[in-house]
Amino acid sequence: MIANLRLTAEHNAEQDWLKTNLAKFASLLQGQRDLSSVARLLLSELTPLVGAQLGAIYRVETEEGIPYLKVLAAYADDDGRLYCERIPLGGGLIAQCAVDKQRLLITAMPAYVAPVRFSMFKAVPQNVIVLPILFENQVKAVIELASVSAFTKLQTTFLEQLTAGVGIVFNSVEAAMRTEGLLKRLQDSEDRQNLALAAGKMGSWDWDLARGRCVWDEGQKQIFGVDPASFDVVFPNVRKLVDRGDWKMLCQLLKRARQDGEACQVEFRVRRPDGSLRWCLGRAAAVKDAGGRISRIRGVTMDITERKEAEDRQSLLAREVDHRTKNVLAVVHAIVSLTRAEDIKQFSAAVEGRVQALARAHSLLSESRWCGAKIADLIQGELGCYRTPNLERIKISGKSLSLHPSAVQALALAVHELASNAAKHGALSVPSGSVEVTWESRDDQLELRWIERGGPRSEPKAQFGFGMRVIKASVETQLSGTVEFDWGYNGLQCAICVPCRPKMELFDNFWDSIQDSGIRHSDTRELGPRRRIALVKDESVIGRMRNQSLENSASTW
Repeated sequence: MIANLRLTAEHNAEQDWLKTNLAKFASLLQGQRDLSSVARLLLSELTPLVGAQLGAIYRVETEEGIPYLKVLAAYADDDGRLYCERIPLGGGLIAQCAVDKQRLLITAMPAYVAPVRFSMFKAVPQNVIVLPILFENQVKAVIELASVSAFTKLQTTFLEQLTAGVGIVFNSVEAAMRTEGLLKRLQDSEDRQNLALAAGKMGSWDWDLARGRCVWDEGQKQIFGVDPASFDVVFPNVRKLVDRGDWKMLCQLLKRARQDGEACQVEFRVRRPDGSLRWCLGRAAAVKDAGGRISRIRGVTMDITERKEAEDRQSLLAREVDHRTKNVLAVVHAIVSLTRAEDIKQFSAAVEGRVQALARAHSLLSESRWCGAKIADLIQGELGCYRTPNLERIKISGKSLSLHPSAVQALALAVHELASNAAKHGALSVPSGSVEVTWESRDDQLELRWIERGGPRSEPKAQFGFGMRVIKASVETQLSGTVEFDWGYNGLQCAICVPCRPKMELFDNFWDSIQDSGIRHSDTRELGPRRRIALVKDESVIGRMRNQSLENSASTW
C-alpha cells in the first residue's frame, strides 16, 4: 500500500511537472512574431530543463520546389562546427526524421562522436533525441538534443507533448510573418505607385457602382487643385471643376465604359478653384465581379498641361519659322526687284549688302532663340566693316537695351541703309568724316540718333532713293514709329523713334503710309470702286514691291 501511494505521488508529481512546464512554455512563446527568436528562446529554456547539453533546431525550407533543412538556432554550438547549415531531406538521421515524421532516440553512442565541451573536461553524449515539429501532419521543423546522460521517460514524454504545441506556435508565427511580408510588399507597392504618380503628375480614382461612391487619391485631388481634407467627391462638385465643353464628352465615355466594359482614354480640361486651367489625360477601365457584372470603374488622371503647352509652343514655333522663312525669301525677292544701279557691279554690291544686313539680323535672333537682340550688337554689326584705326571715325554709345524680335530686321535694314548712304554720299565717303550713333529709352520709346560730321553736304532730293524710302516705310509703318531727316551743312542727321515693344499685328494702313512716305507716283490712278485692292503686309520692302507691281500692271486693267 505504501508502495502504491509512493507511485501515485510520483505520478502526480510528474504530471504536475509536465503541466507546469508545458504551461510555462506556452506562456513563454505566446506573442512571438519571429521564428529565429522562437527557436533561440525555446533552446535556451528547454535544453537545460531536460538535462541536455547540445541542441539545434532545423526549419524546413524550399528552394525551386526542393525541400531541405536549414539551421534556425543552436545551443552550445561550439562556433557552429557541430552542425550542418543545410541538410537535404533524407540526408542523415535528422533529415530522415523530417521524412518519417517520427521521433528518433539514439541511446548507444560510439566513442568517436564529437564530445560535449565543459570548462574542465569533455564528455561523450550518451543519448541523442530528434523530434519533428508538426502542424496538421506537416513538418515545420526538427529539433535535436544531445545529453551526456540518458533521457528519462518523463523527459521524452514532455518533449513529445511540447513539440505538438510548438508546431502550433511555428505555424502561427509563419502565418504572421507571411502576413507582415505581404503587407510590407503591399505598402512598398503603394509607396512606389504613389511615387510614380507624384513624379508623373498622376492621380487615381475608384468608382464603386454598387454604392455609388467615388474615391480620389491625393494625386487626383492635387491635379484638380482641391482641398484633400474637405473636398467631397460627388458629381455636382466634380462637374464644377471640369471645363464645360468637355463634361458631356466625359459623361458619354463613362456611360459607355459602364455599359460595355470597354477601356477608354480622353483628354479634357480642368478649371481649378483658383481659376487656372489644366490639361488632363484620363484613362478608365471597368472591373467585373465574380458574377461577370461590371461593379467598379477605375482610372488614372495625368496632368499633361506642360506637354500641351510644349506642343502649342512647338506648333507656334513651326508656324513662326514657316512665316519667317517665307518672309525672308519675300524680302530678298523684294530687295532684288527694287534695287536700282547703273551697272551690274553696283547692283550686286547693293543687293549683297542688304541681304547681309538681313543675315546678320537673323543671326542675332537665332543666338537668342528669337527672344530679341541687343541694339548695340545690331549697330556694331552694321558699322563694323566701316571701322578704321581712327577710333573717332565711328562712335557708338547708349545703355544696354534689347529689341523686340519684330523690330530687329526693320532696324537692321534702316541702319544698313544709313551706313550705305554715309559710305556713298555722306561722312564715311571722305577720310575726315565721322559718324556718331546714340540711343536711349524714354517714356517707353526708343530714340536712336544718327549724326554725321565732316562729310560733304548733300541735297535732300538726291538722297531720297530706295534706301531712304525703306527707312521711312520700315520705321513708320512696320514699327509704328517716326523718322526725321535733317540735311545739315556738315552731314545728315537722322532721328528714329519707335515704341519699345512694337505692335505684332499687320497694319491696315500700310499702303497709305507707303504712299505718304514720299514714294507716291504721279501717275497713280483711281481704278473704281469695284477694282480696288487692299494690300496688307508687315514687311515694308515686300509691300513696296507689291505696290510697284500693281502700279506697273494698272494700265492693263
